[in-house]
Amino acid sequence: MDGTDRMTPLMGDASTDTTPVAFSQFRDALVFRDLADGALAGLAAISTLVTVPEDTMLCRQGTPADRLLVVLEGQVTLENATQGGASAVVEVVQPGGHLMLSAVLSGLPSLMSARTVTPARLIGVEATGLRTLLHREISLASALLRAEAL
Repeated sequence: MDGTDRMTPLMGDASTDTTPVAFSQFRDALVFRDLADGALAGLAAISTLVTVPEDTMLCRQGTPADRLLVVLEGQVTLENATQGGASAVVEVVQPGGHLMLSAVLSGLPSLMSARTVTPARLIGVEATGLRTLLHREISLASALLRAEAL
């Protein structure tokens, strides 16, 4: 780490690459693998593909998560900081995994920070749109509940 946090467009930095997501790209993520094409098309409409370098802060502990993140390539650490400032890696999310689901669904601040360990390609699913889509796509709600239980 160089002591500076590079933030993704999810956090306001326009220097990283974002492109629209084809619904077929969701098939790479375990959580969405079995969804029907209609549900995936709905997700694609509220998502962007984000490419970020190594050591990019994706979300800070205690801040609202405005996106569900799905890792397509690379690795992302989930870190928890103590009041004293010490930080511990809680999990390393691999390709096919997701992060920030609880914070996105609840609308509450994130309990952990997320930072890329390697260059990464992720899908960012907009939180408000996801919560709206859940009301129309019951299969999506079921898939997200299963994913959170794993």
